[in-house]
Amino acid sequence: MPPDRAPDRSPDRLRGKVMRTYPERGFGFIRCLDGIDAGIDYFFHATGLDDCEIDQLEEGSTVTFEPRHVAKGKRAEHVQRTA
Repeated sequence: MPPDRAPDRSPDRLRGKVMRTYPERGFGFIRCLDGIDAGIDYFFHATGLDDCEIDQLEEGSTVTFEPRHVAKGKRAEHVQRTA
């Protein structure tokens, strides 16, 4: 297992830090903390949040997410807050 992944996490999930949210517009950005994408920002939409609403996410909080590469760039889906 690569050293940048926690053993209790699925290998297709990455850790990230919430950089900015726009609750009134329903989206935000997460900076990836793992792997080759470390330091890269991922877009997320409010519909991609699994365990909270967008207005409950605080900037700077740590989350896990499933990375997706779409036509417009990198997107975070199935975003979950970490303890």
